[in-house]
Amino acid sequence: MMLFLTLFFVWIPTFIAPPTHKYLRNNIVYACCTIVAILIFGWSIANYNQTTSPIEKSHIPLYVSPIVFLILYKVFDNIVQRRLGRHIYFWMKFMRNKESVEQTFFEWLLQMVLVFVPLICGAIWLLFFE
Repeated sequence: MMLFLTLFFVWIPTFIAPPTHKYLRNNIVYACCTIVAILIFGWSIANYNQTTSPIEKSHIPLYVSPIVFLILYKVFDNIVQRRLGRHIYFWMKFMRNKESVEQTFFEWLLQMVLVFVPLICGAIWLLFFE
């Protein structure tokens, strides 16, 4: 259950429903999401014990993904604000809204990094610490 929550924390704002990432621009929403991400990771560490199944143990590194996602989102949004003078735009397939049309290649690259790096961080953690 927590694995799906973690994965959807990253995938929903970037691929499934990109307009939801706009809520992260609000500092209160961002702070609440950060608290939830830390609680997800803390809960997974607190429930870790030697009798945990190997499958559940392999999922634990992925619980760091929401924290990495939020940090990268804030950094990338600040980079785009300095470079383009506006917030980061996400591309949405099959939609022709303002953000999808005006997104630059640089923002698309940042969006792809934002999706895959948090998941790769979990995989790297798994390689080194398992």
